[in-house]
Amino acid sequence: MSEPTQFVNAPAGNRIAVDRFGPEDGPAVILLPGSAQTRHSWRRTARRLGDAGRAVWSADLRSHGDSDPAPDGDYSYPRLMEDALALLDAANGPAALVGASVGGKIFLAAAAALPPAAIACLVLVDAVSRTNRDGAARVAELVRSPPDGFASVREAAACIARFSGRDVASDAEARLRRSMRRRADGRWSWHWDAPFFDDAQGLGISPSLRMLEDAATRIAAPTMLIRGERSDFVNAEGTAALAALMPQLEVAVLPGAGHMILGDHNDCIHGIADRLPGPPVADNRQGMR
Repeated sequence: MSEPTQFVNAPAGNRIAVDRFGPEDGPAVILLPGSAQTRHSWRRTARRLGDAGRAVWSADLRSHGDSDPAPDGDYSYPRLMEDALALLDAANGPAALVGASVGGKIFLAAAAALPPAAIACLVLVDAVSRTNRDGAARVAELVRSPPDGFASVREAAACIARFSGRDVASDAEARLRRSMRRRADGRWSWHWDAPFFDDAQGLGISPSLRMLEDAATRIAAPTMLIRGERSDFVNAEGTAALAALMPQLEVAVLPGAGHMILGDHNDCIHGIADRLPGPPVADNRQGMR
């Protein structure tokens, strides 16, 4: 069972919303969703990890879900890394860092700034430094609300279904309401700060590539990439490029899954609960155990 939502204070003065699962004294696991997702996207996995004895911290990105927007409108990697490091400090011990999409990239960057003893392992869920440009463009189009918003939550659910190539799920509207807000004119828009996706933030492929690839070379912790077989965000070339930088990288491919693994194939990654290590081992290039 999770506790009521808690908040972690970040250096910039914004609060990061967190749901806690599992025993407080278990090995720590911090979960970050992708952009345009919330901590609720991790709920089933977080419960599984908590039941396995992990102390789980499932967090919203800044301006997403119940986390505060950036006080100064800054959503650059340095600021997002500060939020991630604040979560790790709150977890008070070596932690497994598990991030999806941009959440994985944030953890990739943050892990490089940490001493090896601070990280039990790093799990990247459909996240690499060399993202497929066409896929990234499609994701960017999805997460920007139409200027006039959506007429209903169901219309937004249909938009996501077209993106993923699937039918609208029976519970899609109920789940999406957590990621949407109703405007004064009755229209619906996504529940995050629109400037998060401005090009000026530097989260795009070209601006962040060198920083992320440099970070990858400085991480010694056991690292796993979980990617969707049908993902147009992470392809074979991007996977190979990351593996060349991280000799410890273990890759798992989810058959039939696209980029939206948290939303469409959440059950498929429950198995990571059985593979996350506790405190780091002496030779942490031996891979996940």
